[in-house]
Amino acid sequence: THSNAIWFDEESESLYLPARYLNRITKIDYQSGDIIWNMGEITPSGDADFGHSLGFSKQHSVKIIDNGHLMIFDNGNDLNPVVSRGLELSIEDADSTLGVDVVWEYVLPDTLSSAKMSDCDRLPNGNTLLTSTHSSYLVEVTPDSQKVWEVEPYQEFSTYRGERVAGLFPQLFSVLQPPIIESDEGIV
Repeated sequence: THSNAIWFDEESESLYLPARYLNRITKIDYQSGDIIWNMGEITPSGDADFGHSLGFSKQHSVKIIDNGHLMIFDNGNDLNPVVSRGLELSIEDADSTLGVDVVWEYVLPDTLSSAKMSDCDRLPNGNTLLTSTHSSYLVEVTPDSQKVWEVEPYQEFSTYRGERVAGLFPQLFSVLQPPIIESDEGIV
């Protein structure tokens, strides 16, 4: 089943376990070990409770973000060509009602998608950092999916998960000098 991550949510005392090759995420009660729900693709076992139409495939990097939503990197392996995306999902699991809504998504072009590994993180400033391992591509996007910065793809490095480190160089700054023009009267 290839589980590639696990997330412990202190608030609900639950574990979130993605099963990559089942296209499934399972929420497990930490204390009892009982399965609370299975979300994802319908399989012959019939034990996927909801989220059948999300279409995520071979996902990585499951986590609960500050607003209580679930964030994943959907590798998109079942698409031809492979198209990866970052997903923020709002899950309704109260009163025996299970449902899921896509709150936010950012779709990478197929030329920058990754069929393996990769990551999607919500940053403290509300932006999202996506790491596409196969293409060595990193991009930070705003909540309305505008690029803030990117690392050009296919550089000579490999990364599984990128992190944006706040304050790595807190004293770093730039000074822009206005253009200086020399003339017969001196410097203008």
